[in-house]
Amino acid sequence: MSNQIPRHNNIGEKIRAKRKEIGMTLGELAKGICSVGKLSNIENGNTPVSNQDLNQFSEKLNTPISYFSDPNINERLREIDYQIQKIKDLIGLKQWHYVEKELSTFKNKIDTYQIKSRDIDYQFLNGIYCLRKIIIKKQKNTY
Repeated sequence: MSNQIPRHNNIGEKIRAKRKEIGMTLGELAKGICSVGKLSNIENGNTPVSNQDLNQFSEKLNTPISYFSDPNINERLREIDYQIQKIKDLIGLKQWHYVEKELSTFKNKIDTYQIKSRDIDYQFLNGIYCLRKIIIKKQKNTY
């Protein structure tokens, strides 16, 4: 038997809210995962959701799995968004030492909060940082 996530986490309500937010029907979300009836029961809190099903719902909804079980996820996402902007600002100001520290902090938050969908933001910002350092190094060598 697969692991079940307790109903008291209001996961069904969160699944419904996210599904409606992106304009997806019950049938569209359930397709390939479970029956429409089962999904309806999950959303209504009558049936617990398995870890496997929740992972699949999370992927289809393009939402971190922690959103469904972490009551502080919205605050954590705002914190990560702030961190992204802070790193962009530091790159613009060429504060390389601080950029390195903030990138490290950012990566740790992504891993700690288990928000894998933000790994691409980390990779992007880290890539910009590395390219800017290479450009600056080449400019110094040409003078």
